[in-house]
Amino acid sequence: MEIDHLRLHRERLPFCPDPIDSDNGGFQLMALFNFFSHTTQDSYPTFLISGKGLSRADSARGAIYAKVGATIGGTVMGYVSQSIGRRRAIVIACLCAAAVIPGWILPDTKAGLAAGSFFLQFMVQGAWGVVPVHLNELSPPQFRAAFPGIAYQIGNAISSPAAEIVTGISEHTFIMDRGKRVEAFGPVMGVATAIIALSLAFWTAVGREQRGSHFEVARAAGYSDEPSVAGSSGTQDPEKANPSQDEGEDEKASVRAVEKA
Repeated sequence: MEIDHLRLHRERLPFCPDPIDSDNGGFQLMALFNFFSHTTQDSYPTFLISGKGLSRADSARGAIYAKVGATIGGTVMGYVSQSIGRRRAIVIACLCAAAVIPGWILPDTKAGLAAGSFFLQFMVQGAWGVVPVHLNELSPPQFRAAFPGIAYQIGNAISSPAAEIVTGISEHTFIMDRGKRVEAFGPVMGVATAIIALSLAFWTAVGREQRGSHFEVARAAGYSDEPSVAGSSGTQDPEKANPSQDEGEDEKASVRAVEKA
């Protein structure tokens, strides 16, 4: 009996739409994910220098702490998703990232900022740690080799203005910090990250999941079940060349089964 690959391990809320029923849902998911990472990373060193008054060396160290958190978070959440599910792991990471935002932008000490950046990127890239397997499992099986990369690149193209949007708004908005008038990188990044984290959590929650998909049951695109004919020589498909041999093997198997019975 043929296994229905596209419905294997499908979990979704019955009262919600399924945004990934069509292939473009993967592109939208990747757009949100790329907005999530670019909004929290691209302008962060500028925020530390102009908003918190840190030196370039301290700003670089803060970015390094964030990358360490990202590496650990991606590994941990990717592993955990195998037990609790892909969507649940992504939603948990997004909600935790939203909760960590105040600790990411409000501290004034180097230690506080380092801890905030570590834990925020732990959650942001923790959600990203589930993406490779989740996107592969959601891929149309006939195009599983191409779909994840195409979906990622289209999503990345959609999110490409993220840094310009954050920088443009921040440079035209000012706040008072410790008695000084500074560009509002912190509040702008915080609000944008909260909106994106909650949007991504919702989009993932109402989507579908195919944890444990078996790609091998589906035919690759372009595969034909018809027997192939090799050029002008008229050579038959090797699998169909000797049907009598297959029949003989089936006969022997049937005899062995009767003898065991």
